[in-house]
Amino acid sequence: MKQTILIAIAALALTGLLLAAVQCDGGTAPVPTQPAATTVPGATQPVQPTQPSSGGTAYPPGTSGPTTPAATTGPSPYPAQPIDAEKLLNERCTTCHDLGRVTSAKKTSEEWQQTVDNMIAKGAQLTTEEADTLVRFLARVYQ
Repeated sequence: MKQTILIAIAALALTGLLLAAVQCDGGTAPVPTQPAATTVPGATQPVQPTQPSSGGTAYPPGTSGPTTPAATTGPSPYPAQPIDAEKLLNERCTTCHDLGRVTSAKKTSEEWQQTVDNMIAKGAQLTTEEADTLVRFLARVYQ
């Protein structure tokens, strides 16, 4: 009887640890689908854990598994979405100054490139591709 209670307590402790791990990583930690067999004292064979009914990874009750897609290793089969330069201008540049500063400036492509490089050096958050797209847009619209 005491051994059964100890096994039940160990199982509850393990469940608590797994639930804590799920909460710590945003709900994406899977519960192992192939836990090791457990030997119950007095039993003649190890007790095998049950498989999830879906055949895949089991997740704690009330969750649906990872909330983010798995990383891919190859190129996407879908075409890349074009970058909206005007949206970039409104979202990224106006965090530090208003658009009047941009719309009143008349610069060449090279001058806009220097301006965008300076803004990135001051902390503007733009990828290389976003910066290139923004410079082309600024040079076309505000020259």
